[in-house]
Amino acid sequence: MTTGAPFGTKAARRFALGLLVLGFLVAASPRLLDTTAGGGPLRSEKRQVVAPRTVAVTYRVSLPGLSERARQVAIWVPLPRETSAQHVEEVKIASALPHRVLRDPVYGNRFLCLEAIGVLPDSLGVALEYIIRREGLEVRDAAERGTLPERTGDLARFLRPDRLVPTDGVVAERAARVLSGVGGGSLEKARLLYEEVLRTMRYDKSGDGWGRGDAVYACEIGAGNCTDFHSLFIGMARSAGIPSRFVMGLPLPADASEGEILGYHCWAEFHDERLGWVPLDASEAWKRPEEREFLFGGLDPNRVEFTIGRDIPLIPVDKAEGVILNYSIYPHVVVDGAAYDGAVLRMSFRNLTG
Repeated sequence: MTTGAPFGTKAARRFALGLLVLGFLVAASPRLLDTTAGGGPLRSEKRQVVAPRTVAVTYRVSLPGLSERARQVAIWVPLPRETSAQHVEEVKIASALPHRVLRDPVYGNRFLCLEAIGVLPDSLGVALEYIIRREGLEVRDAAERGTLPERTGDLARFLRPDRLVPTDGVVAERAARVLSGVGGGSLEKARLLYEEVLRTMRYDKSGDGWGRGDAVYACEIGAGNCTDFHSLFIGMARSAGIPSRFVMGLPLPADASEGEILGYHCWAEFHDERLGWVPLDASEAWKRPEEREFLFGGLDPNRVEFTIGRDIPLIPVDKAEGVILNYSIYPHVVVDGAAYDGAVLRMSFRNLTG
C-alpha cells in the first residue's frame, strides 16, 4: 500500500493551510454561496423578512374652472391591480357622474370611466378610497410558497418596442456590449443589465427631458427619475430577448403612518423561464444602495401598483377614440372632445396595519 507525503512536509502543510483558508471563507462569506437554481443573481444573504402593509389610499379628482358651456365630460381613472403581492380589499366610489369599470384591450388594466353628456351635474369629479394589503415580495420565497407572480401572458408584446422604448439603436448597442460573451439565462443577463443601469445612471430631475420614460434620453444623458431608469433597463432587456414590462404605481413613505402622496413611482419586471415575472427597482436601489441586492428580485410593501405597460390605449368614449397614454397613473380628462388639463388630483394614505 502506498501513502501520501507525511503531514510534516512543506507541500502537505501548504495543502492543509489552503483547506483552512477555504473553510474560513466559506463560513465567513455567504456571498460565495448561492442557493438558487438560477445561479449568482439571487444571493443567499438577500433573504429577509418583509412585513405586509395595509393602507387606505384616497384618490380625489376635481374639475375646477370648467366652462359653463361644456356639454360632455369623460374621465378615466386607473384602478389598482390585484396581484400575488397586492390585494384590493375594498373600493369606494363617490361621484355624481355615471361610471363603469372597463379594461384596456392590450394589457387588461382596469379604468374607472366616468362620463356625462348634455346637462352636466353641479359636482364634477370623483373621490375614491381603496383598502389595499401589500405584501413584501421576494421571488425565491414566493417560489417556495407557490405564490409567484403570474407566469404567463402575452410575452411577445413585452419583447416589442414602445414609442419611447426602442429595442434597436444605442439602447441595443449598449445591451450587446454588456452581454457580450455572457452565457446563462434571462436571470443572469437581467442582473448584468440592472447593474449597468445602476453604474451609468444617476437620479436627477434637473433640466428638461426626464420623467417621460425615454430610453434613448436615459442612455445618452445618464440621468432621470424612475421612469427613465426602468425604460433603459426594459429597452436593453427586450433587445436581448428578455420579455420586460413597466409597472406604475404610488409610493408609500416607509417612515410615516399617514400623509399626502405627492407623485408616482414605477419599477420594472422581466420574465424568467423558471421563475415567471421577476420585479426589480433600479431607481430605489440607486437611492438606497444598501438594498441593491434585495431590490433585484424583491420589492418592499411601500407601494401600490396600478397599471402595467406603455402606450396604453384608452377605451373609446365617443370622440375620445385613438387616445394612447405614455403610461397611466393620473386621470385623463376629455371635455367636449378635447383633452382637458385643468383637473386637480389629491392623493393621500393612512396606515391600517403594518
